[in-house]
Amino acid sequence: MHKQDSTKNKTDALHFLIAGYYGWQNLGDELILWQIVNDLKILFPTAKVTVWTNNPSQTKEWVNADTIRYDKVEELSRLIKNSVSHIIVGGGGLIQDYVSLSFHELFSCYKPRPANYILPALIGKYYGKPVFFWAQGLGPIHTEEGMLFTRLYLSLADAGTFRDQDSFLLADSLLGGEHNFAIDVDPVVALDTRKFLDSLGLQEFTIKNLVQQKTNKDKVKIGINLRHFFGQEQLAITYILEILKVLSQHFSNITVVPIPFDLSDDQSALSKLISYLDDQNIEVDPSLLNKPSFLTSIDHLQKSNLFIGMRLHSVIMACKFNIPTIALSYDPKVKNFCNRYKIAYISLEDKSETSLDEVKTELINKVLVQMSQKDYISCLPEYQTPKLFREFVMNSTLSHSYTLPDYLLFEHKYNRLKHLYDNLTNSKAFKLLNLYYKSVNSIRKIFKK
Repeated sequence: MHKQDSTKNKTDALHFLIAGYYGWQNLGDELILWQIVNDLKILFPTAKVTVWTNNPSQTKEWVNADTIRYDKVEELSRLIKNSVSHIIVGGGGLIQDYVSLSFHELFSCYKPRPANYILPALIGKYYGKPVFFWAQGLGPIHTEEGMLFTRLYLSLADAGTFRDQDSFLLADSLLGGEHNFAIDVDPVVALDTRKFLDSLGLQEFTIKNLVQQKTNKDKVKIGINLRHFFGQEQLAITYILEILKVLSQHFSNITVVPIPFDLSDDQSALSKLISYLDDQNIEVDPSLLNKPSFLTSIDHLQKSNLFIGMRLHSVIMACKFNIPTIALSYDPKVKNFCNRYKIAYISLEDKSETSLDEVKTELINKVLVQMSQKDYISCLPEYQTPKLFREFVMNSTLSHSYTLPDYLLFEHKYNRLKHLYDNLTNSKAFKLLNLYYKSVNSIRKIFKK
């Protein structure tokens, strides 16, 4: 058989399972999924793609791929064992311990908790399937148990990429340099906006800034995204009000458009902002909060003259649409993105880092200059993960397959796993576990091909 025929047969048999925070009404994660599926269709046109999701019908409509429901654990196990050729985990910041990251969560009911994202990779390794992390964000990790769990999670990947340097360095330190990871960008940075808008049935809105507008030069439309995050949304509102106060000195007609990026979580924070605007000479268009959808959020975002955003992917998409942007950094991932691409931002993490006076001077002046420019965003860096994944697939073979009985891992109600967890959490066991994970090379030997 010719080499070309052999390669074709190999790609025809490919079946990728994509696992992440999908089907939970978060537009940022759905944008990541859209880009990954688009990449796979270009790389391997004949391959089958299945998405692990909380909302199979919505996900199927969004990316035109097969789906498997998030809580169908036995079905997931059978699919991986019998059909899937490669596991893709990502992208997004799946593993962090803002709330918790514990072994107990792995052995409890399945819901969108950080610990659950280990499951597809863990099942994949038991059945000898190669695992790839696609442009992951990692951390922050604060607790000892979180560190142990993250080491286990990382050890399951045969290769992968991280979307920023901090995530890569955290993975590198936890694995002692023994890994096949690389630094890349967030997948949404590479999104083809015209192709994406076409897929939604939206027309591209080409007039983005005031210098291109023929009329209404005093009228400005400001898109705003907020989220609840340990009370930081209240500080964000304080900064937004100051920004609007300064902008009102430059524009006589301001319309604020609240734009949710998490359709089930952002409305309350945005509604709170609206309540503060009642007494100000600012028009508010609250239509997106009445009946939120991914399509309307994207359409109103691309038609904004200025964007103020808290969620990372709202900021990324504003930049993709060449909209002057002020980011509200509630997490290192937002600040990292802004520093990397020279985006104006206000730090909500460290209240001493950005003062109200700075908002009124440097920041506003910078944004006003950007609003008068035709091309606000320069060329973004090259996106490497698809190329690396193609090399990974063409060079990968089945890993060692483990022969533990299926019922040990996937029994209904998971009683045996819960019993294992109870034994694990006594202090002596955790001390032994800690010593075990310090032997990084041993971990790699267990999960290597």
